[in-house]
Amino acid sequence: MITLRTIIICLLLNGCADQRSTETGALNAITEKSATAEKVLVKEVADLSTGQRPIHSAVDGPQPVIDNPQPMKNKPEIQSDSNSAISQNPLVPKPELSGEKSVGQVLPKIDHGPWNTILEKYVDPAGNVAYKKLASDLKPLDNYLDMLSNNPPVQESSTNEKLAYYINLYNAATVKLILDNYPVKSIKDIESPWDKKWVKSGDKQWSLGEIENDILRKMNEPRIHFAINCASVSCPRLPSKAFTAASMELQLQEVTVAFISDPTKNQLGTDPLQLSHIFDWYKADFTTNGSVLDYVNRYSSVPVKSNARIEFMEYDWGLNDSGGK
Repeated sequence: MITLRTIIICLLLNGCADQRSTETGALNAITEKSATAEKVLVKEVADLSTGQRPIHSAVDGPQPVIDNPQPMKNKPEIQSDSNSAISQNPLVPKPELSGEKSVGQVLPKIDHGPWNTILEKYVDPAGNVAYKKLASDLKPLDNYLDMLSNNPPVQESSTNEKLAYYINLYNAATVKLILDNYPVKSIKDIESPWDKKWVKSGDKQWSLGEIENDILRKMNEPRIHFAINCASVSCPRLPSKAFTAASMELQLQEVTVAFISDPTKNQLGTDPLQLSHIFDWYKADFTTNGSVLDYVNRYSSVPVKSNARIEFMEYDWGLNDSGGK
């Protein structure tokens, strides 16, 4: 027999079960919603990291409408800098900057032997050239000038290497200029002999005047004036040997002493002194540490008074042609 007490107990138990069921369902719903919200949050974080505007889901509820969305403030800009990227990567070598010496760089090897052979064969002790004979044997000279053109000095070349290169280039190019216009009585009979840009060195073309004034004279070595030859009688004689980096100091000393001591170029025992016009035209190069006479005294075997009067000898522009001898 079911009593009232039994009925009440049953009703209470059923209610608790329903409540537990409701609570369980609510908990499940909350858990499911939390999982969904977590997924959305993860996506928004990902979007922010790529600079995209996050897209809100319905889970977040209604969002305010923005008519004119503004860009994110203080957003770091990503700059595309290939050099920066390379420098931060230890596996990628840094690109070389212009003028930088790379490890293991091979400097141009210049052989002045062919020019030496030409000089020994066609130049006499007085510095005169057998142009007529040399005109029939041009290939070695052309090949030498081509070799110089293809192997210009680089930043890492020594001063003596540069001196040897440009002195020999100047002298060989001057001989070539005469031969291209031979027979000629004087280099000054050729149109603009020192102004035309035709001497090749690397990707540049120089005039003889530029090689002398813009390159050699800027190397602060006044003795180059006695090493380069202008194919004229009053010019320093054309040496019968090519200049080399290894022998540069000795060779510059020899040509300077030879020129100053040559009575056809300078007369030091007279009053007034008779000096070459080279000491007049390039006076600034010889007077950085004293006067012209101070400079002459360093290389002269005849002592010159510091207060001696100076006159400059007439310059003979006649061709230094040995006449085929």
